[in-house]
Amino acid sequence: MKGMDEMEGTHKKGQSNQRRYWLYPIIAFVVSQCLFVFFELISWTPNFREGSNLFQKIYETKLFTQWFSPYSTPQFNMITLIFAIAVLQYAVIGAMKALSLRKQ
Repeated sequence: MKGMDEMEGTHKKGQSNQRRYWLYPIIAFVVSQCLFVFFELISWTPNFREGSNLFQKIYETKLFTQWFSPYSTPQFNMITLIFAIAVLQYAVIGAMKALSLRKQ
């Protein structure tokens, strides 16, 4: 049978892995932003078909052309905003939970 110290060490090890699950969305966001910067430097843009595409209407709105435009490509601006809203809030909430567990 395992001693109490060995069982506690296993529990703590699992807990530390569980606490860092919020880090993966942040890493994915940073990697995607690095890719977007690289694509901007080489002037690569996604090649969408012309026409009345719903996404084309969305990313050509004032929001993505004037207000939120970290990139010159509006598609990258739209992807960045959607990714930030959807994924980063999950990461921030997870980080806050991990910090509150650490204080206990």
